[in-house]
Amino acid sequence: MRFSALASLFVGSSLLAACSMPDGDSMNRAAPVIAAQPATMGGVAASARMVDAASNERSAPSTVSVPRPEPVVQNRPGLGTAMGEITSSPTRIMVSERMTPASPNAVASIRYNNRENMSGMAIGERDLSRTPVVVRITENGRACTVELALRSGSDRIYPMGPRYTPNNQFFAAGEAGQTYTIGIANNNCTYTYEAVTTVDGLDVITGQAGSIRNGGYLVEPGKNIQIAGFRVSTSSIATFRFDSVANSYAARPGSDARNIGVIGIALFAQRPSAETIQRNNANPFPADQPRR
Repeated sequence: MRFSALASLFVGSSLLAACSMPDGDSMNRAAPVIAAQPATMGGVAASARMVDAASNERSAPSTVSVPRPEPVVQNRPGLGTAMGEITSSPTRIMVSERMTPASPNAVASIRYNNRENMSGMAIGERDLSRTPVVVRITENGRACTVELALRSGSDRIYPMGPRYTPNNQFFAAGEAGQTYTIGIANNNCTYTYEAVTTVDGLDVITGQAGSIRNGGYLVEPGKNIQIAGFRVSTSSIATFRFDSVANSYAARPGSDARNIGVIGIALFAQRPSAETIQRNNANPFPADQPRR
């Protein structure tokens, strides 16, 4: 599966994307969104139509075929992430803007492997639990949290830990052959956050080498999202599946297999719209306001 069309859509144009995360509370669900900087809206809409047309003309298999990896990769133990079934994930376009374009408010990593190969990963199995891990962010002097979780197809959280660490370096135990999603919950933060996300060093939207300059997924206050796979068009994804290093998508010829085993999430606060600021500052008793 090639990502060239998506790369032209999402790289270098400050595009952001968002998808919904099923959870028990329907009030916390958000419709899938692709967001763009205001200046690029026209081009984004046109590019999105072109990508959709190309994907409709292409006869995609139910799973993605990846070429055989280099021999040195075939002998590596542990888990990587393969591209699984193609599933529907339609999106829409929305305008959004980072408050600090080049400086994330927080960067987290989740280093994953199977239980058999976690002994050398600086954490013991007893320190893992089936609960989300916590990233702490400071907003205007106030602390808030974003929770991260790797979930199975049955919404079960894979063992993760530690619950909190100042450097936001976490670990997770996966299971070969099982699918997973990356859950991100904006629990009590004031701002909407963009989550630029990579798996095995590859951007989950473009499939190319990860960079904080790439676009990400939007998580509104009090909302959850679930990133379920590599995006292969504006309307579909290839699901994440734990597999051998040799079968992982990052092990294909021409890619960089050195980063297999890590998930990265960079969080950027989004600038509130003028309408949001005006509503937040609206005075319910304007006649009592002191005259200047």
